[in-house]
Formats: sequence, structure tokens, C-alpha cells
Amino acid sequence: MLYFEIVSTIALIIGLIIVNVVQPGAGMNVDPATLDAQAVAVYAATSQGAGHYCLPDGCHTG
Repeated sequence: MLYFEIVSTIALIIGLIIVNVVQPGAGMNVDPATLDAQAVAVYAATSQGAGHYCLPDGCHTG
């Protein structure tokens, strides 16, 4: 159990260092006011829940 705690902490520290150095998404400069809400609504209407991927076909309730 102690090994798990130590290795998990080291992995978190390494991940935080990499994110702070690389800064993913820093140069995107996206203005939320210019995004098309209708395009998002089309994808949201056709999306499926996690059960469609995890359960067999006969188990869907929706």
C-alpha cells in the first residue's frame, strides 16, 4: 500500500510539472461568444450514454 501511495504521488508530481511546462491549450485564444450553439445542440441530441458502450445490446433501457 505504501508503494502505491509513493508511486501515485510521484506520477501526480510529474504530470503537474509537464502540464505547467507544456501549457496545453494556452495558444488557442477561443472566444466563447463566437461559438455556434446550434452545432453543439446537434451533437448533444445524437450523443449516447456510457451504457451504450459498456453494456450488451439487449440491456439498454433508453
